[in-house]
Amino acid sequence: MTELSPPRPEDLLPATAPVFAAPVPPGWYPDHNDAKRERWWDGRDWTALTHRAAKAGGMYSPAYQRSLWAGANRLAGIARVLNLLALVLILFGLFSLLTPIGSRVTLLLLVGMGFMLAVAGLLSAIIALRRAEWLGAKALAVYQIIAAPLALLIGLLVLTIGAAAL
Repeated sequence: MTELSPPRPEDLLPATAPVFAAPVPPGWYPDHNDAKRERWWDGRDWTALTHRAAKAGGMYSPAYQRSLWAGANRLAGIARVLNLLALVLILFGLFSLLTPIGSRVTLLLLVGMGFMLAVAGLLSAIIALRRAEWLGAKALAVYQIIAAPLALLIGLLVLTIGAAAL
């Protein structure tokens, strides 16, 4: 009588056991249609978002270059536009002091609109930073969180100059 040995683990699996691949995280990957571009993978499917491929061997790493592009994180791009417009309006307020028709109302209107845009840019950047883990553009969101208070400080400086000049 022969003794039965315990089954080996490999004997319990079918000959063609399925192999489960780890899910690919969201991010920028080489575009299958154009080698000079990258396409955003959202974790489930390819999106329509593309941009130029990051340059290897440059001053900054490709990952850092990608973190400066808004890509799927549209709020980071919106924050950049809002902060830029805020700064332009605030500077127009400063230049309005140099014109003969410059008035306190013009200054307050331009700087006030700049303040509102800077606050909207700051809020957009904060939300974009929270989404950066899944959508990218973390460095862009951080830079816009820094840019918005700077625009507000420049606006306060312009108001101070305007108050002294008018």
